[in-house]
Amino acid sequence: MKFKKNFIGTIKKMIIFLTVFTVSSLSIVYAQYAQTNDSLRSIAERLTAKGREFYIGCAVPSSFSGGDQTIVRTEFNIVTCENDMKIGTISPNRGQYNYGGGDSLVNFAQSNNMVFHGHCFIWHKYLPGWVDGTKSTMDTYIANVGAHFRGKIYVWDVINEAIQRDGSFRINAIGSGGQDGGSIWAQRQGVKYLEDALRDAHQADPNAKLMYNDYAIETNDAKFNGMFAMLQDFVSRGVPIDAVGFQGHLYPEFSQADANGLAAKMQRIADLGLEIYITEVDGGAPDTSASGLQHQADIYYWLMKACLAQPMCRAVQVWGIRDSQSWRNNPEDPVDKAYAPLIFNDSGGKKPAYYAIQQAMLEALNATEPSPSPSPQPSSLGDVNNNGVVDITDALLISQYYVGLIPSVFNAANADVNNDGAINIIDALLIARYYVGLIPGF
Repeated sequence: MKFKKNFIGTIKKMIIFLTVFTVSSLSIVYAQYAQTNDSLRSIAERLTAKGREFYIGCAVPSSFSGGDQTIVRTEFNIVTCENDMKIGTISPNRGQYNYGGGDSLVNFAQSNNMVFHGHCFIWHKYLPGWVDGTKSTMDTYIANVGAHFRGKIYVWDVINEAIQRDGSFRINAIGSGGQDGGSIWAQRQGVKYLEDALRDAHQADPNAKLMYNDYAIETNDAKFNGMFAMLQDFVSRGVPIDAVGFQGHLYPEFSQADANGLAAKMQRIADLGLEIYITEVDGGAPDTSASGLQHQADIYYWLMKACLAQPMCRAVQVWGIRDSQSWRNNPEDPVDKAYAPLIFNDSGGKKPAYYAIQQAMLEALNATEPSPSPSPQPSSLGDVNNNGVVDITDALLISQYYVGLIPSVFNAANADVNNDGAINIIDALLIARYYVGLIPGF
């Protein structure tokens, strides 16, 4: 018995060593999340076709490059604008309306069969000097802008960040931090401006979904509870509102427990009959080392799993394309700074966080599809990562699962190559022998 235990322990150590060595030699640094050729957009569309409505998206400026346009049209099916539809851009002077940037992005979305997320009507920040916060100003602005884009917007951020971090309504500043400022809208109109803005938006574009959008509600219970009380009141009185946006500006400290807490918050929103969108995701890594980027991938994976497990969670959108473009590289408030927070690197390459999103989506897709046949076709048996070939990567994934380095294999049906009902080192060895030509098949 002692010999058997020592032998198994030695084998596990050898697997770990060989896995690290082989992965390094193949330049596959991040093996926890299986990599397939499925675009995020294609998976989202297959989920929706299966009856699980879901969008995957991003925010971009109207001036985004041709390379970024290729990424967006390939990977995403919902788009929002970073700044082109904020009041300071559209109406820098009273009575002046510049729709060029917003029109350009809306046209891009329509020509690529995407839905569009409008951002945003009412916010307390970055207002041009002419904005006086009065109801007349607000009503006129929403009426004009809403009418211009009527019928082209899937969901509008009507109100952005109206709750302070202590759960109170944002009226006067409560501190010196960059996120603690007051709202001229509330100062001039009282908090009734919130429901009036929603009614204005509904009148301007009756078919658009209307959203309240805010940051830190994923983990700040006081802020979430303040928002929830507002939403509960709106729903009870028939104020037009359809959805809540959790912005998702996350930090390296975000944990699996935080994701579980987020899931509970999303359920409370769903119980009100409101949809949920994760609207501005940028999850900071602890650093840019391999392990730091792997930790970041876990954050994205936990977030995606929480959303996809909630039927009322309709979309996840990242706030930008490449790390180099993120606002969190040089934020107004230093507390918002984050390392490499997006899912594509500076060169547009897919990061571990991209594959974490991909895996979570594929797992959700597989859960909605019929169970695989008990007798898989020989061509798919052994193809654990679903990339169309059986090779050493499949053997490594099984080996890592067997010794506990990863929590699951991607395609369990294809992993049990000897059909004994278990996924273990024997399956990995059989795939390895097949790969080097020692056996003709399974």
